[in-house]
Amino acid sequence: SGIKHEFQPTLVEMTEVLEQSTSGNGRCLVLFPTDDALTFEEIVDDMQSSESPCKLDDEPWSVVVIDGTWSQARKMFSKYLANYSGGNLYRVQLSSNAVAGLDQNESSIDSGHQLRRHPIKWREISTLEATRLLLKDMHPGGEFDREADM
Repeated sequence: SGIKHEFQPTLVEMTEVLEQSTSGNGRCLVLFPTDDALTFEEIVDDMQSSESPCKLDDEPWSVVVIDGTWSQARKMFSKYLANYSGGNLYRVQLSSNAVAGLDQNESSIDSGHQLRRHPIKWREISTLEATRLLLKDMHPGGEFDREADM
């Protein structure tokens, strides 16, 4: 059951990226908070300290972001992504600095937070905001830093 590949061209594209990354041809980040997820900085440190054939500046990263409610996202992850691992495929989570930054503008309606509260801070934000924070982790002080725009 579920979405068939022939009805969802982007599912085919994502599968190809995942397969290429696990075989070492290309590299990919899956933004989803699994137990084995690392921050982008930890992934870079791991790549620098290992004998990885994929160098940091060799090629761009593909990024897979799951959009939906937490229940939907867990199901999509389990169905489409959980079986892929290894090679240059990394499960990535937001850095502690990114998550700590969520508290800075709590009273601001334009902070990017959802209006509901959750005991786990990163569960309060939208997929769009989580993606922006990941890009900020990937390019610190760069164009994805909201403070740089102000």
